Amino acid sequence: MKCVLCAVGAVLLTACVPSLLAQAQPSPPKGLQVLSATLDIPMGQVTVRLHNASDKTIVAYVLETQGFDAQGNKIGEFRRIFDYIGPEPNPAKMNFIPPGQTGAVHYTRPEAPDPRLLKFHPESKASFDEAATKAAALDTMASVQVSILEVVYEDRTYEGNSTTYIGDIFDGRLRKLYIARQVLKSTLKDYPATREENREVMRHLQSLGFNAPEEALTREHWEAIRADVQRQAEWWEIQSKPQGATK
Repeated sequence: MKCVLCAVGAVLLTACVPSLLAQAQPSPPKGLQVLSATLDIPMGQVTVRLHNASDKTIVAYVLETQGFDAQGNKIGEFRRIFDYIGPEPNPAKMNFIPPGQTGAVHYTRPEAPDPRLLKFHPESKASFDEAATKAAALDTMASVQVSILEVVYEDRTYEGNSTTYIGDIFDGRLRKLYIARQVLKSTLKDYPATREENREVMRHLQSLGFNAPEEALTREHWEAIRADVQRQAEWWEIQSKPQGATK
């Protein structure tokens, strides 16, 4: 089942209709379903309501959005990965979808790439032009179809049409493990000699996504910060290991 969104004047209409495309795909996810979606045309924002039909908590998923013009012609598609797992800043498990519960996600269509990037990567002009063309086409979206491609559960099992994006999800977690290990190996190796060096290290940790203070007030505080990064590294090591298709 897919939800088709159409805009008539200032009124948004939502209608859920059977999708032949979804039926033709091999082994579509059954654990997560699209209940409804809303397209905000001026903002290019899509809001999707989701239902967890499985008996496990869902922590990550991949959505495919197909855009159509006012005549119903397909003008492009894009995919988005949402992974909410993390030791911080998500201790309350925000955006997790427990069994039988619903959740919502908001996202916008892809923006055209910044042409200034070509100054540094002139060899990528072909891919740049292709991305710009696709983004420009999606500016004229009048309706969308949203479907679920892949799902990851809290126990690290997964479900979906392939492992393409499942791999991307776990690779993303693996990169966070690598960053934590590099921080432990170099950035937090030695206690800083000066206060400015201390603050510079903390700013670096913040830029990497760690919940670091403005400075480590004492050597003991420094060691506590290091222990927390070590804890996160161990946590990401576990979370980066998929457990196979759900049963």
